[in-house]
Parts: sequence; C-alpha cells; structure tokens
Amino acid sequence: MMSDADRIQHVLDAIARIKGFVEGMDQAAFVGNPAVQDAVAYNITVIGEATRCITDAFKGAHPEVPWRQIQAMRNILVHDYLRTDVEQLWLVTQNDLDDLAKKLTAAKKLVLDVSPRSDGS
Repeated sequence: MMSDADRIQHVLDAIARIKGFVEGMDQAAFVGNPAVQDAVAYNITVIGEATRCITDAFKGAHPEVPWRQIQAMRNILVHDYLRTDVEQLWLVTQNDLDDLAKKLTAAKKLVLDVSPRSDGS
C-alpha cells in the first residue's frame, strides 16, 4: 500500500510535468495546442486520483490544501470531459500549481519528519 507521502510525491511529479509542458507558452499557444492541453488534463487527473487516495486523517490535518476543488476538477475531466474549459486549464497551470506544490511539499516534510525510520529511531 502506498503511503500519503508517496501519493504526495505523485502529485508533485505531475505538477512538474505540467510545468514542463507549458514552459515558455502563453495562453494563445496553449489554446492552440491540443496535445499539450491533453497532457495537462491527464496530469491534473493524476493529481486528482492521487489526492483521492490520501487518507482522510492526512487531509484533515492539512485543510490549507483545496482537496475538494482538486477532486472536483478531476471529476469534470474524467466524467464530464465535454465541459472541460481550456482557458480554465491554462489558469490552473499559471495560478494554482505552484501554491499547491508548496503546500504539499511542506505537508510531506511534516509526514517524513514524524514518521518512524526503518531503523526504529
């Protein structure tokens, strides 16, 4: 079974991939590039799925993370894909991911700092 720290790392990896996909792009270039849109949408789905599997205890301990909004976006992309708003995807890449990465990195550090090490100390 994967730990919350593992799931957070999956989110951080997906964020890094998204940032790489849109690096050097402006909104017009993004809107005109369906392949990058699909790559971003897929990785946002990965973020949503990974966060869905994080324990309720962890989520409760980190209310600063917008868990419900992340899940809602994943649900739209997976179940109501015709409602996908390309401009909203763009805004997420520009306005939300860096803050999410900071919050999750800090939360992951807390988990790792309090987790017992394999040597028992």
